[in-house]
Amino acid sequence: MRTTTLLLCFAIFSALPTHLHANGDEVLSKVSVALENKLWDEAVTLFRQATYIDAEKSELFYSNKVEKSCQAAPQMAHTLATYHKEKKNYNKSLSFCKELTQLNPNEVSYRLLLAEIELLLGNNDNALQLYTSVLQQEPGNLSANIFIGNYYYLIAEDKRMEVESKFNRVHSPNKAQYARYKDDLCKVLEEHYSKATFHLEKVLESFTSVEVKRTLGQIKLLEKEIRK
Repeated sequence: MRTTTLLLCFAIFSALPTHLHANGDEVLSKVSVALENKLWDEAVTLFRQATYIDAEKSELFYSNKVEKSCQAAPQMAHTLATYHKEKKNYNKSLSFCKELTQLNPNEVSYRLLLAEIELLLGNNDNALQLYTSVLQQEPGNLSANIFIGNYYYLIAEDKRMEVESKFNRVHSPNKAQYARYKDDLCKVLEEHYSKATFHLEKVLESFTSVEVKRTLGQIKLLEKEIRK
């Protein structure tokens, strides 16, 4: 019985992917060979394996031994960026994301990943700039329209609350104060709610969302109230 169990364990272990048995150096040496022979896809696949075996050695290999002009370089940087994102090491992921966008500035997926990391780090303004640049290239991009639509909606809500709070502090407003209050609300509507509406309607063109429909409905109710 023991012999059978041991044989079974050995069979299972032998069936595991070979890269799980290898160490990082062994796999990275294969990456070197693949790069020398311009086998880009193979190099990227092996590099991904090496990263999950030993990320630190893989980073050093990428920094010191990979020509950044080669076809495999962006995908290798992407591997490191996504690896550190998964490990929640967002600052390190950010550095590789920035390198990605330098290596291939026209690749939308790289800018979207960078924007996501900026968001995770709380850098909303940086994310806004990136998503805006994405929309210049792909006006219907779902992720960018979702973010920008919600971004302007939240700003609009904050601005509206400021206007409401300021007006509510006036105990007996006169006609001029009330007119100024309505003008301020209209300004919020035109400068922020309108932008939110534009981008959220773009979202609905490609994706049905109950939440987006609800938000647009709230904006319409506010607009009706403000303009009456």
